[in-house]
Amino acid sequence: AGRYRVERLLGRGGFAEVYLARHVEISSLKVAIKVLHPVHRERAVILRRFRREAGVLGLLRNRHTVRLIDFGSTEDETPYLVMEYVEGAPLDRVIRQQGPMRDSDVARVAIGTLKALAEAHDLGVVHRDLKPGNIFLVNEPGETHPVARVLDFGIAKVMGDPDTDVRSAAGSVLVAKTRTDAVFCTPMYAAP
Repeated sequence: AGRYRVERLLGRGGFAEVYLARHVEISSLKVAIKVLHPVHRERAVILRRFRREAGVLGLLRNRHTVRLIDFGSTEDETPYLVMEYVEGAPLDRVIRQQGPMRDSDVARVAIGTLKALAEAHDLGVVHRDLKPGNIFLVNEPGETHPVARVLDFGIAKVMGDPDTDVRSAAGSVLVAKTRTDAVFCTPMYAAP
């Protein structure tokens, strides 16, 4: 994407890598660019899932959810998502480094996370991979405590009648189909 200059790798997962980048004309605009691994470009199910993540992020407006800025493909047809870059740390790292949290901090993180999930659920979206590594604690201007932000809707499910599409405000159709025996989650954090 010629509008952004990649600065460094932020993280790598099974299907994609996430990079810190800056807009070439607005250098103060930092973004996170999620790029599908090239080996998955030809896998239709993975491409659909990646596009669905863009559609889901495009629906979400809650301040406790990372925001989508752009979606597209590179010259070699590799899809990417451009999201706001949130400076902070994942909840699992914070707990590992600082130890148990105070009750008031736990409540604040839980309330922020639940607000993000409530909006998603109101739109028929189930995250399916909520875990401490996908909840970032972000220092935001004007806030005295870190704000919880939910990330990574990569395996989210759009619920509803299989014959009824869920439409975004822009009119695009979001359809989530998985086999009934397929399991998508991080086992230690999955609901029973």
